[in-house]
Amino acid sequence: MPLIPASSWQIFRSEILAEIVKKGEHELIGAKKARQQLRHEIAILDQTALTYYQHPDQVAGLIERVRAARGGDVYKLRAQIASRLQSLISRLRLTVDPDTQRFEVVFRDGQGMTLFVDPDDPAKFIQKVSGKAPDFDALCADGTVVQLPADEPALGEK
Repeated sequence: MPLIPASSWQIFRSEILAEIVKKGEHELIGAKKARQQLRHEIAILDQTALTYYQHPDQVAGLIERVRAARGGDVYKLRAQIASRLQSLISRLRLTVDPDTQRFEVVFRDGQGMTLFVDPDDPAKFIQKVSGKAPDFDALCADGTVVQLPADEPALGEK
């Protein structure tokens, strides 16, 4: 078997390295495009959230349109509501225990809300606690509002 000169091996290795670099450059270009697309989508979501916080009746208006609509428009309106809610809500948790049922919502602006559901009638609530730390208000089913006191500092912080 004939021996391959060392200079041929160097050319072969250089070609392999060039292909690896070329592939890496293409992957980098793709990653930069994907990053730009994600930044654009985040900006749209941020703008949607800002629009909601400036005009909170927008989602309520969409819900009313769903209630009044018939036919194919209902799906589109529901999708718009879902999209707006997803851009507003950071976390959503439903807790169902033998003693209590509650929804806990954390919005992207830091506001929170916990809704305690009436176990006899899930369409009614017993109490709603909402606000942003350290200021929370409790709204009772009878319409009374109570401002909850801020937590006492820990013993080591006094």
